[in-house]
Amino acid sequence: MKNNTERTKKLIEEAIRLLPEDFALRDARYHMFRAINEIDKVENRRCKRGSQMTPRQKWEFDLQSSQMMAPPLNPQQRDNVIANIDKMIGEQEQKIREIQNKDQEPDMDILTD
Repeated sequence: MKNNTERTKKLIEEAIRLLPEDFALRDARYHMFRAINEIDKVENRRCKRGSQMTPRQKWEFDLQSSQMMAPPLNPQQRDNVIANIDKMIGEQEQKIREIQNKDQEPDMDILTD
């Protein structure tokens, strides 16, 4: 399905390349980039319908359509995750306290005996 849109994309890319670097033409350049993005979306939808996607194309489609989400957790898993997060927070708070205690200790002057 990609073949019939590939030539169109190449022509638009060529037009973008040939477009003078003129500030007044920034809107035209923007619309050309949008056209390429729209063609990409159409290609992705066609691939999904045709289910002839390579693993890479499927991964990209899932990523774009936000279908790569973790499954919901059961209550035990959720509690374990929260416990682990609490443990990590506690460890970081301990490190902060140690740093604060170091800052409050008087500095020993190495040069004096």
